[in-house]
Amino acid sequence: MSPDFWAIITVGIAILIAIATSNRSLRREMSERITGVQRELGGRIDRLSGRVDALTERINAVQRELGERIDRLGGRVDALTERINVVQRELGGRIDALAERINAVQRELGERIDRLSKRIDALGERVGDVRERLGRVEGLLEGFGLTRRKRAGQGRDDEKHGPALPRS
Repeated sequence: MSPDFWAIITVGIAILIAIATSNRSLRREMSERITGVQRELGGRIDRLSGRVDALTERINAVQRELGERIDRLGGRVDALTERINVVQRELGGRIDALAERINAVQRELGERIDRLSKRIDALGERVGDVRERLGRVEGLLEGFGLTRRKRAGQGRDDEKHGPALPRS
């Protein structure tokens, strides 16, 4: 083994020692950096966690408040719905009663119109009968030689008072 061999081995060992020492210092430096980053991140995470907790509490409070409001509004809607149903039932009953009364009045009016129509027809027939009788009476009077002018000549002015009626 030559002296160069031992020199190479010595240099190699020195390099390995330097690398090991350097690795230790790198490891220590990396460990310190990691610890620093962990502390910094831990602080940030704690602050973010605090913010998330505060936001969560605010969200829960808003949800509780909205839930209470919705419950109150639901109660109001239920009350209004009940009122509407009551009014609807009352109005429905009144409308039905009015419809029945209107139908009854229409039936009664129809019946009265029918009776009046029959009476008018009967009166028309009676007027026709009266006219026919009056025609016969006038015919008889003419047969006796009495005309309207002659009957009217009993001191009456036909133009002022109209024709005189026959005396019974």
